[in-house]
Amino acid sequence: MESQPVAAITAEYNPFHKGHAHQINVIRETLGDVPIIAVMSGAVTQRGELALWDKWERARLALRNGVDLVLEIPAVSVLRSADHFAAGALSVMGHTGLVTHICFGMENPDRAKLTRLAAEIPDIETFEKALKAGTSYAESMALAYTKKDPAYASFFKGSNNLLALSYAKMARTVFPSATLLPILRKGTPYNEEGRLTEKAPSAAALRHFLEKQGPEAIFFAAMGIKDKEEQAHLAALPSPLFHKQRLDLLTAYALESVDTEHLSRRIEVTEGLERALVKARGKGSFDAIAAACSGRRYSRSRIRRLLLQLLCAGETRAFTGLSDEAPYLRILAFSKRGRELLHLMKKTATRPVFSLVNKDTPRHLDEEARRKLSLDLAATSLWELAATGTVKGGDYKKPPIKD
Repeated sequence: MESQPVAAITAEYNPFHKGHAHQINVIRETLGDVPIIAVMSGAVTQRGELALWDKWERARLALRNGVDLVLEIPAVSVLRSADHFAAGALSVMGHTGLVTHICFGMENPDRAKLTRLAAEIPDIETFEKALKAGTSYAESMALAYTKKDPAYASFFKGSNNLLALSYAKMARTVFPSATLLPILRKGTPYNEEGRLTEKAPSAAALRHFLEKQGPEAIFFAAMGIKDKEEQAHLAALPSPLFHKQRLDLLTAYALESVDTEHLSRRIEVTEGLERALVKARGKGSFDAIAAACSGRRYSRSRIRRLLLQLLCAGETRAFTGLSDEAPYLRILAFSKRGRELLHLMKKTATRPVFSLVNKDTPRHLDEEARRKLSLDLAATSLWELAATGTVKGGDYKKPPIKD
């Protein structure tokens, strides 16, 4: 195994669906029967939401569908923009010492054009002018790149293309030795919440259906799950999706308990967003606050990420001043072949590798790593509180899933 390729996927699996299975199949059709590592967000997602199911359940479904090893992306990178999310994920991959290929879905998987675009310097004057005019960051960046070359326009028409560009850009500095393997995305658009079908629905469509209709047969058919016991197991899982009022109350209390100075110290607000958040705190719900503070300039995802940063930071922690460098490699799940990867990582990994957290874990970490671990633990506690009403201490009690 030491000389063969090892593929890595950045994922959220929120939830795992047919498009994800297609990606795994294409990787092995392209590279052969290679080990696959999924680097996955934990309790929170890059959209600024609490995950549908806990990170161990989502990792278990990944193993069930062909992934060999699941490692967690630290929350500090997940609750940031696409470039930071990509940098954090790539740092985890690079520190395994094993990954050779970075795999991701795209609406337009032209690796040569993607590589050229990643090396391109956008037109800064166009970018800054668009931002000042109230254009969103993503739209401003698209204008800045297409000013250099109109042929780049197609890369800014799909959400997966935008994230792929972040992977390609960040790989140049974070993990330059890896080979990019873009894969044609299959199924409905990433954020589409339309009618659910069995063909290849997006994760957003699956979550929307589950929230509105519950765990009906078509939901599991759309996920590609036929086993009745598995369906019953998933239908009984706790989820924040069914208890949004808990998150609303936590958010309202958190905003009532802080001022703009506190927000500036603890979370990554810029350009007066701290004032906007405080002003909107009476809106009544997490989603209403995000809607009130968002617009062309700031997406709802960005505002939701800031609110989750606030809830994870509390009184004693902060997201400010932290890098996207992976401080450790946190194991969520592994297969038999994943166990072989972990054995190799005893020699190749350049960061501490662990699964369960205990009171001694922080002693083996430097100051920045301890801060990041504290935020990961807080994110899990937030998820547990929103989903079940009680902090369960899963990070201290749940061992990695084994297949």
